[in-house]
Amino acid sequence: MLEIKYKAKAFPKSLYGKHLQGEHTLSTDWYEIIWAAITVGKRNSVQISSHGFFSLFEIINRSTLVWMSLKQNSNQLERSGVYLDMDPTEKVFVSFSLGMVMSKLFALRLLGIPWLEHVSNVNSSISTKTTTKSRPDLIGLNVRKEFVIFEAKGRTNNFDTTAQAKAKGQTKVIHKVGTVQPVLRVTCQSYFKNTLEVFIEDPEEIQGEPINIEVLKHDYFKSYYSIFQQLTEEELSQLKPIGVEIRYSETLSEAFKTGKYEALFEGGE
Repeated sequence: MLEIKYKAKAFPKSLYGKHLQGEHTLSTDWYEIIWAAITVGKRNSVQISSHGFFSLFEIINRSTLVWMSLKQNSNQLERSGVYLDMDPTEKVFVSFSLGMVMSKLFALRLLGIPWLEHVSNVNSSISTKTTTKSRPDLIGLNVRKEFVIFEAKGRTNNFDTTAQAKAKGQTKVIHKVGTVQPVLRVTCQSYFKNTLEVFIEDPEEIQGEPINIEVLKHDYFKSYYSIFQQLTEEELSQLKPIGVEIRYSETLSEAFKTGKYEALFEGGE
């Protein structure tokens, strides 16, 4: 069992309860963290979805990045020696990736959001107003079919107040998804004191020049699961030697065959 300390801020207690108020600890394990690494923000790439081995390599890459950068000390996660010895540019990439992983993990465990997809995959024609070049990382979808905006940040060392302020602004760039406003906008920053910690926040309203994007739920799921749909049983079996085993529920397997994803809302898969 692993424990990750986290602090939650500005979530309405009446809606989200005590676990999103103040400082707490999230209990998890390596399996769940690897799952988060593999499934967060799937790329909608013809190359990946059409050629099974590219999907296989992507899964291996995401899994090994976690194992390479983190080590377990008692029930806490610390930076590995390899991570600490990296040059600054490499650390930026790893910390960003870990921020995405923690966003996926905390979205599910604390907010009941099973799906987090890259904004650029959901709508490739997104463009921001001329006054801003930024936009949030992820669009989430909960089992009530409601959209959520997520901005992920990751830092190799201490909590970054400036990065958090920027993240809060980025969650407000998107005004509507389709015809409705997102039900929640979340910033999530992973960082290290001595061990891995997470700060998750529901930002206050920020005025700006937001954009609207069009998203069809079918296209959302098709993009999200693209990395898995073309993998054969033989290719999946090649993941087992590195400690990764992927299985699909009957509902998800049927959705892959038919292209109908509505049943997934019942199980949050």
